[in-house]
Amino acid sequence: MSAGNRARVLVAGAGIVGRSAAYYLARSGVSVVVADRDSSPSVTTRASLGVLTRPTGGQDPFSSFYRDAHSLHERLSGQLREETGLDAGWRPLGGLDLALDEGEAEALRSRLEENLSRGVRGEWLEEGRLREAEPALSESAAGAAFYPGDQRVDPPTLASVLQRAAEGRGARFRFGVAVGGLRPAPGGVECDLHEGGGSRRATFDAAVIAAGSWSADFDGPAAGRLRVRPVRGQSCLFAGGPVRHVLRCSGGNVLPAPGGLLVGGTVEETGFDARTTPAAHQELSALCGRVLARPPVLREQRAGLRPKPPQGRPLIGPVPGADNLWAATGHYRNGILMGPLTGRVLARWITRGDPGREMSPFRVDR
Repeated sequence: MSAGNRARVLVAGAGIVGRSAAYYLARSGVSVVVADRDSSPSVTTRASLGVLTRPTGGQDPFSSFYRDAHSLHERLSGQLREETGLDAGWRPLGGLDLALDEGEAEALRSRLEENLSRGVRGEWLEEGRLREAEPALSESAAGAAFYPGDQRVDPPTLASVLQRAAEGRGARFRFGVAVGGLRPAPGGVECDLHEGGGSRRATFDAAVIAAGSWSADFDGPAAGRLRVRPVRGQSCLFAGGPVRHVLRCSGGNVLPAPGGLLVGGTVEETGFDARTTPAAHQELSALCGRVLARPPVLREQRAGLRPKPPQGRPLIGPVPGADNLWAATGHYRNGILMGPLTGRVLARWITRGDPGREMSPFRVDR
């Protein structure tokens, strides 16, 4: 697409990935329309933990993308503050992988040594230093691997600030609007916009499918190509704390968040069922109880649907057989971490014809 000030791009989906694409496209001088059938922020964004786990080395294109996505968040936070005056919710908390017995301690020490050999910053904290770092821990915490590179961003806050910044550059957001069709048209793409029981046809110079777990629903050239499936993840916001770091234990996370402690997250193959369940509440309460000295008090329970792709890597790039139709989906549990870099890469790819980096691992037709 030859993108100038008059070029128009549709972004189908207003999660972190879609809003990031809208923000960077708008920065490139493109006229952007973002449409989403859901409310703002989406249920998946609300349920996300926003943990930005440190990279663990590797020079392959996927590891490089992860590493650059991780480092982008700090710069993006400062950039968004300059543009909007708002805090996007990024925090350099550091992470603690907690050991509750000697067997866990041995495994975590071994993993720490492996990560250190790959250039990851970290150190082992014995019980005394651990309790200085986290006074609220339970007595069962016997040691931890400390990773200072772990970060956290509040997903609803980031979504809101990305939207504000994109709108400040002319992007338009339309919630409660479903996108249908997405088929080639002379010089661009055509689609149907469904709203309030009616629909109308619209034409754009290009379109980006960033609809998360619903990306597989589109017909036309994208039909059957965006093979993602929903995997439910639940989290709970508890009163209490405070904790200072991202705490990891038994496959779950406990971390500080606006309003209390955020604890998550489950992995459940339930299709498009995004309801919360008592079983998940019990599981996450038990996790919080193992980690912290005081029992948690529930404030809110959330559930979202993570889009899981084949082979574990996102689908980012042009949709085969359709000029000017692009995909940005399938980030699974890394949507918050990888979303901003995905948007930046796509904006360059769409407007310049070049992503600026090796993107073959993310091909839609891999």
